[in-house]
Amino acid sequence: MSMLPIPTDRGGRSPITYALIVVNVAIYLVTSYSNAFLQVSNQWLDFGSFIPVTLVETSQLYRLFTSMFMHADVFHIFFNMYFLYIFGKEVEVTMGSLRYLALYIASGISASIFHTAFALIRGPVDLFIPAIGASGAISGVLGAYLMLYPQKRLGLCWFLFLIPWCFTTTAGFFLIFWFATQVIYGYMRLGGTAFFAHAGGFAAGTLLLYTLAPRWLRGGERAVAWDPWSSSYVYVRKRGLGPVWKGLLVALLLALLAGSAYSYVVAEDIRSPVYVYSIETRRGGKIDSDTAIYCTAGSLILQPSSDNPRIAFNRLYWSGLLTGVSLSGSLIKGSRGPIPVDEAWIINALVEGVQVKIYLSLSGLIEYDDAGVLKYLNGSLTTDVVNIFFLGFTTRIEKGDRITMDVLVEVQSIYSNIGDNVVRPAAIASALILFPATLIVFKKDREIALT
Repeated sequence: MSMLPIPTDRGGRSPITYALIVVNVAIYLVTSYSNAFLQVSNQWLDFGSFIPVTLVETSQLYRLFTSMFMHADVFHIFFNMYFLYIFGKEVEVTMGSLRYLALYIASGISASIFHTAFALIRGPVDLFIPAIGASGAISGVLGAYLMLYPQKRLGLCWFLFLIPWCFTTTAGFFLIFWFATQVIYGYMRLGGTAFFAHAGGFAAGTLLLYTLAPRWLRGGERAVAWDPWSSSYVYVRKRGLGPVWKGLLVALLLALLAGSAYSYVVAEDIRSPVYVYSIETRRGGKIDSDTAIYCTAGSLILQPSSDNPRIAFNRLYWSGLLTGVSLSGSLIKGSRGPIPVDEAWIINALVEGVQVKIYLSLSGLIEYDDAGVLKYLNGSLTTDVVNIFFLGFTTRIEKGDRITMDVLVEVQSIYSNIGDNVVRPAAIASALILFPATLIVFKKDREIALT
């Protein structure tokens, strides 16, 4: 089910909104052409998506910009452009085209910063997952719309099992409700959506509206309105957000501010180098490829999702082979160039809280870097399969067949001190957006509102 605003004719000229829609749609057509326009191609995703850890490389900063013009699939582009069309036109008419464009771009970049700052709340793997979409920039437009027109009536349709239920409500209710879902879902770690990016773009929009607003817009707490009884223009007091919506919005912004402080503190946990591996396995003529992420502090940030690569990489992790120390002690840290290995071990693995003894043998070539972490492996691996059966509230672990596969493991990239170099600067930047945005909502909502 979903809730969509009903389009209305707002009048005025909004060339930037239409231009942004055209550009976004054109880029989607180009990047999805090879997939029959159904979804973006992997090649374009690799090139233009925003991956938080790439912030350590200045040559990759272009991703902050390119990612906000790319979309995952046809539904992603449709709903983003729909909301941009509904809300963007009126914000542009009110602010002016150039100020509106600046708000749009800055909100999109801010969304990526929030996505980075809050990655540790959802799990450090988010630092390595590509993110795309105009949602963060459009969220900034929604934040600006809320501050400008909190009391404006909106027509909405709620789709329940494809049956529309239409009603009217205020922009304040709809947009604060939407913003609250982004914050709550983000803290609940639901789904694969970048909820904190949406929340960050929205917060940035409230701040940027006040910062970029033309002088006439900040005209105090009274507005000119037409009085039909006296047939003349009169001064009326702006209502702004109102005490209830203002209190809720401030509370949500403070919840995000607390999250940025938390991220700053826990960023210390990923100061150790992080290795991104590619794993390729060949078994019975079937080739599988996947990715794993390992932190030298001793944790697997991301396990392969494919069966055979996951089995192979877990055995390397459980046996200590990722750090150059096998159970027999014959492998030495910091080997220079690939060295041959032909050994067998019994691994004591912890699977779903159950200790399991697993056979492992490895033959081939293996290499470690100067830090003693696995750099390269090319060989044959034989091991026991572990079968997991979930029976209601209990779990049964059984050893299955013994399998053999060819394995190629290579380091793709190494990131050092991600906590200090990536997360903490993003957490500081998000706090510098949230604090003044909260003050503006609390003290200036009537000043910049038009309703």
